[in-house]
Amino acid sequence: MAPKVAVQPQESWIVHQRPEMALVSAEMWEAVNAKIAARGDRCRAARARKASYPLSGLVKCGECGATMVGTRASGIERYYCSSFYKAKKCACSSVHQDNLLAVLKDNIRENCFCGGDIKALINKGMKGLPGTQAQDRRLLLRQYETTKQQYDRATQNLLLADPENVRALNNAMTTLRKKLESLKNDLAEVPKPVDQKQLAERVMAEAPRLLDNLMSKHPERLKAVLSRLVEKVELRFGDGHWGKRRIRVITGCDAYLRLPFSFTTENRGDWICPVVKVSGSRDAVRRLNGRSEPRLG
Repeated sequence: MAPKVAVQPQESWIVHQRPEMALVSAEMWEAVNAKIAARGDRCRAARARKASYPLSGLVKCGECGATMVGTRASGIERYYCSSFYKAKKCACSSVHQDNLLAVLKDNIRENCFCGGDIKALINKGMKGLPGTQAQDRRLLLRQYETTKQQYDRATQNLLLADPENVRALNNAMTTLRKKLESLKNDLAEVPKPVDQKQLAERVMAEAPRLLDNLMSKHPERLKAVLSRLVEKVELRFGDGHWGKRRIRVITGCDAYLRLPFSFTTENRGDWICPVVKVSGSRDAVRRLNGRSEPRLG
């Protein structure tokens, strides 16, 4: 068994200065540390640029299915098809990040948050609750309680029964025991009903915060909320021309969105509300292309 290692705080270290054992001069040491500090600033800037791709991993190329990766050139952030860079198996298709974010935020606000109307959002969510399953569960619970009472009475009768009736009572109890086990298994398969009041309170508390993060310019907050609300964004491309110049243009956009809260059964995690597919309108496609609609062909 390997010994445990405990790291002591620096103030408890015992340090003996031995300048004669230094490998480099003090001047060189200071100069190198100055360069490291400057490089650290650039590294932090690089990490900040990396974090500025809130749709990383969510944008898919509709032609080959590959993930589109974020790149930055001349101060502009775009997503390009990764299979083009790796194996040249797809065309050099791209989308401007700001244009895609603007369209996606509008879609999320309207389809996931009902345009910011929290009451409408709650009503929309309540319609997705399964009423028939809740009724089935109540019926099974009544049957289980009735059978349990019968089993308890049979147990008491067995203690007071005459010897000639014991065998019949044992058979009856075996039948009731099997029925109880069957009903218990059936109850485990039926989702428990969702507490509508509790769900409404959760939506009222959580939806405004998610909306604020959705409209935030902070890349980390925006990325966190998008990864929760967006399953994927699929872009379709085609050949077109802008004036006399031939270009790749976006011809369609499908966003697969999740509700800002999940309807799940207790201790199971079953999704009740499916992912919503939102197809981009003609105006959305024009906005994605970043110009008045180019001609295809």
